Amino acid sequence: MDRYEELERIMAGDYTVVPGKEEAICTISSSEINDFSDLSLIQVSIDNEYLKKTNARIGVTINGVDGSENLFYARKPLIHFAKEELNKTQTGTYNFSLDPFLDGGEKQIILYCFPGRNTTELKNITIRFFRKK
Repeated sequence: MDRYEELERIMAGDYTVVPGKEEAICTISSSEINDFSDLSLIQVSIDNEYLKKTNARIGVTINGVDGSENLFYARKPLIHFAKEELNKTQTGTYNFSLDPFLDGGEKQIILYCFPGRNTTELKNITIRFFRKK
């Protein structure tokens, strides 16, 4: 992370994911992030058990403020966040890389959870926004 400078950090708290119910965990306006037009990386950190059997996924979308235009979409399996062996409680992190938005218009950033077959506890969800140095 030496090549990046943090623009903003948002603590989204804890969230319980229930099977069969895709949900937005956190919605953020680009106006809440200093120098949003320089944004090049969104880092999501989550405390979880990272069970091998889970098939939950975490997604990030960036839309135009009116929701009509999708500008960025990525979805990754929750177990890809784990930094150590699976089936162990830990803080996992995933970096979503993107190209800066040069149009200057307001955007809406949404962190989603796509549930798997089991209830999953997501704790200490932190979203950090970075730009390249």
